[in-house]
Amino acid sequence: AVVSTQSTGAEKEEDAMDTDDEEGLLKLLRVSNIFDLPASSKLTILTTLINEVLSFAQFREIIEEALENGREAWKDWKSFGQEVQRKEREEAAQKYKEWLASRIKLKEEKKNKGRLTELQGCSDIGEQSDNCETDTSLNLDASQVEESKENEEA
Repeated sequence: AVVSTQSTGAEKEEDAMDTDDEEGLLKLLRVSNIFDLPASSKLTILTTLINEVLSFAQFREIIEEALENGREAWKDWKSFGQEVQRKEREEAAQKYKEWLASRIKLKEEKKNKGRLTELQGCSDIGEQSDNCETDTSLNLDASQVEESKENEEA
């Protein structure tokens, strides 16, 4: 029987894993493909490469600059969102104030209209009653009624 003296990739992996250091992985990479290695060995190699790249000052500066730009962009985006919300709240408050003012104006107009109708009804009847005011109040125009109303409120 012929016995093969060539070692397989699995035997090489086991030899390298026994040493479990970077030097053993480098020896293993000389004779085999990285895709044949177990996941833990691949992770060790990637970690080593990343640490090596990060040890260069130029790469660190680029990464730090990118992180700073990202932080600034985040702050800008957040302040923009807050500004938009503030404007929306102000617009909503302004619309509510306008709506409230129009409601108050409509109520005053209805009240004045009802008052004028009541005064006209008294003048048509020609009688004095509890609901009717004196003859001088019958000659009031709408602006005078509003002024008297404002004076009563004050």
